[in-house]
Amino acid sequence: MSRPDLLGLLPPYFKVVLDFQELMNTEEIELEILEANLQRVYYNLFIQTCDVPTLVYHESLFSILASPTDSIEYRRFRLLNRYNNVTPLTMVALRERLNLIIGVGNYQIIMNYPIYLLTIKIWRGTLGIADEVANSLIFIVPAHIEQNIVQPLEAVCTTLVRIAGGQGVMMINTMT
Repeated sequence: MSRPDLLGLLPPYFKVVLDFQELMNTEEIELEILEANLQRVYYNLFIQTCDVPTLVYHESLFSILASPTDSIEYRRFRLLNRYNNVTPLTMVALRERLNLIIGVGNYQIIMNYPIYLLTIKIWRGTLGIADEVANSLIFIVPAHIEQNIVQPLEAVCTTLVRIAGGQGVMMINTMT
């Protein structure tokens, strides 16, 4: 921000007084600090732009303990998702919610009506997205419907195997 010229606002007979010059310089610095603090308060009004302490405060309202591996964007997304939980549940509303959380085409919904079982298979997404889906479903799925959320994880591990003095072999393990 540009520094305000408070000295220019004074009448001409005060501009030449050294005390007023120093006082205006000091006030200009204080006004810059005030403006920066007001900007910080404005950014903290919104989840999308808030700083980490404000994010931690909002997470505490929902009893969310953030993992050290969670990115700021994911934490903001999780908070927005918690604030936007709505009822009642329809399949259209469920698909819209899952499109926001997981993304279009990254899941499959299987509803077994006779036994009241809702299965959601998640194909893509970050680790822990299944937990966020489960938390969302608590608020929007009726209590008599059992929920089953499946997220197959694939881990690729490279290991070095020594056989008779030689080395090689790459192993791919799949966890489901």
